[in-house]
Amino acid sequence: MFEQFTFDENIDVETYMKFRESVGWGLFPLEEAEVTLKNSAVKIACHKDGKTIAICRALWDGGYTAYIADVIVDEKYRGQGLGKEIVRRAIEKIENQMKPGWKIRMVLNATPGKEPFYEKFGFVKRPNEHAGHGMHRDFLKE
Repeated sequence: MFEQFTFDENIDVETYMKFRESVGWGLFPLEEAEVTLKNSAVKIACHKDGKTIAICRALWDGGYTAYIADVIVDEKYRGQGLGKEIVRRAIEKIENQMKPGWKIRMVLNATPGKEPFYEKFGFVKRPNEHAGHGMHRDFLKE
């Protein structure tokens, strides 16, 4: 199904920031983006004809907690299952590193309206009877 695409871990800083900008996410200094990519436990990039068309990035502490940080598909390639494929690959990469008996809590912040996409992977909406709202805080060093 994905024969015309290649998948690897190569996401350069400029491409990463271009993808963030394309979906209206905040930009930050390129040096910070470089550190972000370097310290990501999982990076999945999808390419077609030498052009990056989808990216997924995940963080993992190597133990209990993992976080799907970015899932972005170029607008021209949406609806072809690429988002599902890069998320599947990211999850699989972490699962393959788990030891028997391990349990991981993988979390994410879904863009409003995209929750059904992640529910197909077993993610549950918050709040629910077991967990409150997801929360965040932004920091800016002047």
